[in-house]
Amino acid sequence: MREGRRNCRRELDALRKREYQPTSELAAHADAIRLSFDQQPARTIAEACQRIEELTGVRRQPTQVRRFLKGLGLKWQRVCAIPVPPKNTWTNTPPTKLSFATSN
Repeated sequence: MREGRRNCRRELDALRKREYQPTSELAAHADAIRLSFDQQPARTIAEACQRIEELTGVRRQPTQVRRFLKGLGLKWQRVCAIPVPPKNTWTNTPPTKLSFATSN
């Protein structure tokens, strides 16, 4: 039991001392990408992938682009239609209250 704990501690210490930290190729262009998306947000992830490739020359898949943009602090926002009341276009539509008003 003691040997198992010692081995576990050694493995944890080795993981904590891990020196290699991979960095993204996009990290060097993070400021330019952030500025571009602040000026004109992308409507879709596919559009974001295309614009990042045009800006940096680095091609990434949508999942990687989502993670990168989330790391920059950008977030996806839902877009929906704003409800508008229907127009009265029928000829047999009852008159509205405004048409009954009389001006004195």
